[in-house]
Amino acid sequence: MGLPYPVTALELHPGHLVTDRTRLDWITAECTVDGTPVPVPAACVTLGRETHREWRLHLPSASTNGLASGNTRAEAMAHGLCEIIERDVLSDLPSGAERLDAESIDDPHCAELIDRLSAAGVWTELWHLPNRFRVPVAVCYLWREDQPALLVSGSGAHLDPRIALSRAITEAAQSRLTHIAGSREDTPPAVYRPAPYKGPAPTSGETVAWAAVTQRYEAAFDEDDAEAAHLATAVTTVTGIPPLAVDLTHGPYAREEFTVVKILAPHLRYDSRHTIARPRLGAAV
Repeated sequence: MGLPYPVTALELHPGHLVTDRTRLDWITAECTVDGTPVPVPAACVTLGRETHREWRLHLPSASTNGLASGNTRAEAMAHGLCEIIERDVLSDLPSGAERLDAESIDDPHCAELIDRLSAAGVWTELWHLPNRFRVPVAVCYLWREDQPALLVSGSGAHLDPRIALSRAITEAAQSRLTHIAGSREDTPPAVYRPAPYKGPAPTSGETVAWAAVTQRYEAAFDEDDAEAAHLATAVTTVTGIPPLAVDLTHGPYAREEFTVVKILAPHLRYDSRHTIARPRLGAAV
């Protein structure tokens, strides 16, 4: 059976030796556009690492990118599709990134989040990242003098730009809280070392009003099915290959309360770093 995508277009380990002739274990995914079954390497879905004494070929890589849950399958798929779009955009920040005028943000929820950060003495920088999918993607950077060596970041994507911005702000706040709690084992020790009081370098260029961003986006859906279909079409238009979904809560694992899926998208990029580089100085337009 021929694949509708090259296996080398999936997420792979750096320095991999995978080719179209590599023997792999396969499982069945579903095309997110027309529902047809499509084989995908099991190594792209199975999480966890094993140690071996002998050398083994690096297989396609699995990560949590595109792993999503929801109250329904459609909700989970929409969540996963937003994430793979977000990660692709962040893997190569667009040169046309726009720094947002925080004072112009009139969405009550986002404005309240920004006010709470300001009241806590947190330096906040917000960006909008125009992209080839025409899906709102936002990034938030936070810094405070109590941890001068730490600049945290968060990002979010959603067809509603207000939700994308809210996701970015709350993810950045979560990242800062995680560093305060010290619950990650991969946090570099330098984060906790005393450092001279020095804030982030200022960003030059004009800021963009929130209304100028929100008026560019009109796609909004009342149903998760329609939202997921729109996102799947956006990815297909960019890559030429529909994204694929593996249902992880089917058969003996089926649950009435929730659904978990893993979205795979050949040709999309994914950078697994835990921080997001700030857009270039003067990049805002």
